Amino acid sequence: KIFQMKKGDKMKKYVLMLELEDTNIWRRIEFTSGIGFYDLHTIIQIIFGWEDYHLHEFTVGNMAIGMLSDDEDIEDMPENFRFEDDVSLDLILLNYKEFKYEYDFGDGWEIKITVEEITDTQTGENPTVIDFGGDMAKEDCGGAYELMRKRRRNTRVEELNLILEETFD
Repeated sequence: KIFQMKKGDKMKKYVLMLELEDTNIWRRIEFTSGIGFYDLHTIIQIIFGWEDYHLHEFTVGNMAIGMLSDDEDIEDMPENFRFEDDVSLDLILLNYKEFKYEYDFGDGWEIKITVEEITDTQTGENPTVIDFGGDMAKEDCGGAYELMRKRRRNTRVEELNLILEETFD
């Protein structure tokens, strides 16, 4: 496994700011160490209102982190590509203050992820939305420009946290 945590490392609590580029939509979340990139992808899908119909990719420095679609071959991937399961999210969060998440390459959704706070903790917790702004995004609406022109569906932070609790319990 690439970038593996050492045995005995303390559990961390992370606070991340996620901002959907070219919109007024943002989320602040917290979670404890031990989740992976696919888990973070799942959290993002839930809290932005998407349904996971499309490919996604994280960009950290010059490294692309993601999954292959059914019709892609590992031989065709660039040298800087890493599988989500092979990279420790904990080590990325400890070593990078900012990285990017891309979803639905046709609509071109981009989320800037900023690590705002890292603290030691003794207990693991489910991912939680601690603050947010803007409505929910909409699957297949044509991207940020079209989203801002159209009416979006509202939600409440309690609804998002209930879905996160059910997903990660």
